[in-house]
Amino acid sequence: MKNKKLLSILAVTMLAGVALTGCNNETGSTSSNSSHEETSESHSQATSSESDSQVESSVGEETTSSENSTEGDTTSENQDSSISESITIEISVTISGDDSVKVGESIQLTANVEGSTQGVTWTSEPATTATVSATGSVTGVAPGEVVIKATSVEDNTKFATKTITVLEQDAKKNQMVFAEQGDDVDNPLPDDQMSYWNDQGWICSYVTMEKAYEQAGVYYVTWSSTSHAEPSGYSMQLFYKNTSLTAGKSYNLTFKLNSSVTGKIRVNEQVFDIEEGDNDIAVTYTEKGGNNGSLHLINGTTDPVTMIENGSFVISELNWSLAPSKLAAPEGVVLNYATDHYIVAFAPVQDANGYDVQILDGKNNEPVGDPVSISAPGETVDFSNLEDGAYKVKVRAKGNGEDSVDSDWKMGQGFANVGDITFQAPTEQEDIHFGVEGMDYLPNKDLLLLNTYSYWNIQEASYVTVNEASVLNDTATFKFQATGPSSTYGFQVFYKNTTLTEGTRYALSFKLDSSFAGNVTINGVEKTLQVGENDIEVEYTEGPSYNASFKLVVSSEYALSQEVTLKIKNPQWSEPKTATKFDTPVGLVLNPLPDQPNKYVVAFAPVAGANTFEVEIVNQEKSVLKTISEIGNGGVIDFTELGSGEYAVRVRAKGDGATTLDSEWSDYSAYITIA
Repeated sequence: MKNKKLLSILAVTMLAGVALTGCNNETGSTSSNSSHEETSESHSQATSSESDSQVESSVGEETTSSENSTEGDTTSENQDSSISESITIEISVTISGDDSVKVGESIQLTANVEGSTQGVTWTSEPATTATVSATGSVTGVAPGEVVIKATSVEDNTKFATKTITVLEQDAKKNQMVFAEQGDDVDNPLPDDQMSYWNDQGWICSYVTMEKAYEQAGVYYVTWSSTSHAEPSGYSMQLFYKNTSLTAGKSYNLTFKLNSSVTGKIRVNEQVFDIEEGDNDIAVTYTEKGGNNGSLHLINGTTDPVTMIENGSFVISELNWSLAPSKLAAPEGVVLNYATDHYIVAFAPVQDANGYDVQILDGKNNEPVGDPVSISAPGETVDFSNLEDGAYKVKVRAKGNGEDSVDSDWKMGQGFANVGDITFQAPTEQEDIHFGVEGMDYLPNKDLLLLNTYSYWNIQEASYVTVNEASVLNDTATFKFQATGPSSTYGFQVFYKNTTLTEGTRYALSFKLDSSFAGNVTINGVEKTLQVGENDIEVEYTEGPSYNASFKLVVSSEYALSQEVTLKIKNPQWSEPKTATKFDTPVGLVLNPLPDQPNKYVVAFAPVAGANTFEVEIVNQEKSVLKTISEIGNGGVIDFTELGSGEYAVRVRAKGDGATTLDSEWSDYSAYITIA
């Protein structure tokens, strides 16, 4: 019977024992009959038609027999019964032998079969990686993994498998080199390969590299610490500089680390606890570029100081993949009031996928509602549905989730006042920084801070010292004093509003509290200040990115004998008031003055509402030789200083910039000759 062994010897022995007992003891005879009745269902039976008894036992398909004859009535009675006891043993298969073989070489595997004597058949999958003979000899064909299978001949449902790695023939061991990362080193990191650094006494840890090589893309290092005065968090280091990566971008680095010991390591500045055996390491970092490792593994930590004194690492499956990078936080966030609504102004963030604006309670900076999404700086934020109070905002740039992730939040300056309130928000005072504006300072154009104040003080000749430059709520405070001779441009304040459009005309209004009386220039318009609060309003045309939207220029003459204080409150930009453009002057003539050589009267038809005019004197090539910025109709021009030649003029009416605008230039007058 298949898969069973009938233990015939045991059965014969048991029958013999029963027979002998039955011949000599009545009790024994009874016992024999009872035993036969209990086991008849699970054992094979033996029968006899004569005085002989026969017992059969089978092993697999093999069978053995034995015959015994006895005399007497007792023996005759017991010949009607037989016992054959069996034990079932399942067939099992296992494979033993090496786990790898090189291409072109062979290894011998052995199949161990329990429960059968008929052996196994061998197969390999895929055969393109390795073949196996009928005797279990495996020959490598190509690098990769192959599954070897040994199947029982007697029962093909019983089998065992073993995975064999086929290696490249004669894979070379490439020794690592000693190297250092950073600038100005004697041993820079090699490109696209692993290198190491070991402390040879510089930090008193004396590490010896016993082994450091690469083979078939796997890296092996073994080190020992021969002696050290104290542990070092830098005793042994490994580097891999991947030249395919881009500096400044974020990457996910993963690899397997098989360690002979437990301990702590640092990988790209992150600490890992490693166990003996396999460890999966994963870290996200920003590629530094230059002579810096894309992988930088350090044996040990610095806080607290730890090191693994002796051990070995096997590093495999190094892999880098691009990780989303965190966007830069918006700079210069300001909440500006524009006539009847509030806009959020800030400098655009490169690669931003829109922005989130979070409204905050001005008292405690707690969020009010959910963030509001806007697509670009300068968009309106609606506060109309909020309760009366003062509110602030913070802004973050939104990533796309693939290449970039959201930036950190950036707190904004300024408040949105909802309802009739006089609340002063308890915000901390912030410093205002030095800045420079204008085409002449393009190399330093980033110093013109965006959507916030900056200042400039002359540091030569007049030596203006700034004692305070700060902003609190909607008020900027400046205190300065001059110690040198007077300078017209001694102190300047800037504010660049990035929500405005270059080339567009705006009305700028604000309150200016001054500790002195005198003249200042605001966006090119001269204004006279009184001591105390002054209402300022000017119109101007917004300039390019390197010019301020607000520019206050103060002569240092006012600060020569005392400290000067200026307080600027909440500048606002709006559309200019409707202004009327003057008509162009017509009928322009030059009339000579009697008995006054080279002097001529400028005469033309009156222009309604205009009292001041500007005149340009040109030569025959229409090149402007002189400009007279203020002259009335009937004014006198002396051409003497221009010398001999032929000259003409043109004129335009001058507006005040608020209610009236300059006219167009008139036609040129007839030429006059100066001897």
